[in-house]
Amino acid sequence: MLARLQQRHGDRDKPVKRKDDGHDLDLVLERAAALASDSTSDREQTIQLLEAQLQQEENSYKVTQIRKALLELKPKPQASTAPFQFAAQPQKPIGAFKFSALPSRPAAPQAQASGPLIPNMLDGSDLFKIENIDGEERRFDEATSVDGEVELRISNIKNSTLRISFPTHSVRMRDIQDSTLVLHPSTSSISIDDAKNVKLFCRGDQIRIHRSSNTTLYCAFKTGIIMEHCRGIKLAPYRVLGIDGEMIEISKTDLEMAAPQDMDQLGLEGPRNWHVAEESEWITEKLGPFDA
Repeated sequence: MLARLQQRHGDRDKPVKRKDDGHDLDLVLERAAALASDSTSDREQTIQLLEAQLQQEENSYKVTQIRKALLELKPKPQASTAPFQFAAQPQKPIGAFKFSALPSRPAAPQAQASGPLIPNMLDGSDLFKIENIDGEERRFDEATSVDGEVELRISNIKNSTLRISFPTHSVRMRDIQDSTLVLHPSTSSISIDDAKNVKLFCRGDQIRIHRSSNTTLYCAFKTGIIMEHCRGIKLAPYRVLGIDGEMIEISKTDLEMAAPQDMDQLGLEGPRNWHVAEESEWITEKLGPFDA
């Protein structure tokens, strides 16, 4: 059964659906339920199969089933009690980044959107879509779901700045140009397709980027970055202020400066398609209210 699902995982880019897809998913979900209270080596393999299924599943009911199974199998990472430290950079106060100081707040302010929120929730499902935005600056503050996290889909964004301040489980982005996207940390995978001249602030277990160029990833991740058909990718650490003005903390187990796996250069030598941004290019963004 696992061999058949792994073959299906390798063919995930093909838009063909087989008649036994639903049966295969049921088998994996049953296996996930059995492993939830176990610690065998099959647990990680089942998690990978479920995450692959989640990336291509469009049925909202099945998405919810898969996500609940993943929540049972995979415990949430524990947040650190202090900001993550980098070997390449001594600890510095936020002011060292030369951003104007935020006014002190006795409590987190009630978030207000810079523009009207788009009604993106799909028929009560856990999918939230942001799409078709050109030349705007917006913040998206709320997206409700049963477990407090959503599957976020972002597509066709041009010449815009978007701040997404609510928690997400996984994120899929497509067709992003000349824009800045600042995302609240995600608890699972992040996928980027066809990005050009983009600044992306994100945190996920794994980050995949395809067919993209001249894009900077201000990122943190647990397992790694996978690249394919990309040029001019820069890496910098994830430094984002929450709506309360405090630096968002990440897990001590997260990585920020590890080399990505470039599928176009496996075993090859020569100019790389990515590099670490100069420290002068490391910047801090924010999810909070826009300046008056």
